[in-house]
Amino acid sequence: LTSTASEQDIKATIRAAYSRIGSSVSIDLTAQQRNILEQSRIQVTSLGGDDAATLAMIRSGDWSQYFTHSAPLSTARPLSYPFRNLPEPAFGQTGLRIKH
Repeated sequence: LTSTASEQDIKATIRAAYSRIGSSVSIDLTAQQRNILEQSRIQVTSLGGDDAATLAMIRSGDWSQYFTHSAPLSTARPLSYPFRNLPEPAFGQTGLRIKH
């Protein structure tokens, strides 16, 4: 989310908008919060999951639409983590330790 609003106002707006997801209680955004969302640039990146849910969310502008579809596990994508070089002469190792 890119906006000209203050960090505090952006956080409050996101909290208010996000708290509506999955809630049966209708939470109205203030005029200022609606204006922040309308004037902001929002980018969505979707990796894996159900395409229909992502498209519904983008088309409606309603984040809760993303959570209305169940995604098969086969559509999931793993999270990735970069490995950083360690200072010489140390060598990085990965492994699994198991005690029997």
